[in-house]
Amino acid sequence: MSAQVLLVEDDVSLTSVLRDTLESAGHAVTWVSSGTEALQAWSPVIELVILDLMLPGYDGLTVCGHWRQKGIETPILILSARGGRDDRIQGLTAGADDYLTKPFDPEELLARVQALLRRARYRNSADTTHRIGDVTVHFLSGMIYRGEQRIFLSTKELQLLHYLVRHATRVVSREELLREVWGCGASLTRTVDMHVATLRQKVEADPKVPALIRTVRGEGYRLGVEVKDSLPSDSQQPVGGSR
Repeated sequence: MSAQVLLVEDDVSLTSVLRDTLESAGHAVTWVSSGTEALQAWSPVIELVILDLMLPGYDGLTVCGHWRQKGIETPILILSARGGRDDRIQGLTAGADDYLTKPFDPEELLARVQALLRRARYRNSADTTHRIGDVTVHFLSGMIYRGEQRIFLSTKELQLLHYLVRHATRVVSREELLREVWGCGASLTRTVDMHVATLRQKVEADPKVPALIRTVRGEGYRLGVEVKDSLPSDSQQPVGGSR
């Protein structure tokens, strides 16, 4: 059972051990070394987060709490040298799904990772598939189709589309997209326009006359069609990541 794992750890030597352990079990690992980077690195394709508590920038509890407040339900496994009862309670209360104290047995780490993935995939077995015009999107797996054609989006394009779908009933400003998708200020709104343009090239039947992602002059962007949700069918394409 392989997965896309976000590893948040500032100890370089421990990171090397963790990456080797996870990758030897077939997992794909994205590594960041601070809480600030962690908030920027999360995307819908991440299936599990391994999170240290003592981090530069935002600490692990703050990062965990932020994700949960945003409605992100990706499993989080905390790794920490702080193994006291109150520390464990604090981590789990912040929204972590499991808590493992350093030093730890790599085999136990993998067992906990597999258990968290099994529970998450069972919970999401009835996850909705979004239909946006003739485009079908399943954000959990990163599987996107226009008709029968598979579409491959970059992580940022997938995040952008995901945010527009989540807020499909209203106009979303460029400043909001920069803040929520890119995690930066309002001075780079051209970045949003460029990503919308490339996303349209992939999802629109006619990118010159966009029907799915509409520009609202002076305000931002909104979806131009109704989002319809349905349960994945048994014939759904196998799960795989975007590239």
